[in-house]
Amino acid sequence: MPLPADRAAQKPNAISVTAHRAAGDEPMQHWNLQQWLAHAERLHAQAIQLGLERVERVRAVLDLRFSCPVFTVAGTNGKGSTCAFIEHILLAA
Repeated sequence: MPLPADRAAQKPNAISVTAHRAAGDEPMQHWNLQQWLAHAERLHAQAIQLGLERVERVRAVLDLRFSCPVFTVAGTNGKGSTCAFIEHILLAA
């Protein structure tokens, strides 16, 4: 979702966390599951987006910094096995 020009100038990598509601919608805190899911789909309608660009944008907005290596394990299948392999490799090293 593109940022308004004034917000984009403030934080070039920022993502909007403000929900945009149509006139007459209930306040967000009163939404049911279907309304929340519809909102999430409007934020990013593409079902699968390969790459880490979205995760990087969240990291930048939250200004997260780590003093150690970080492994990002994502995907539909195999995360547990992948983490187990990484753990064994690091423990052996």
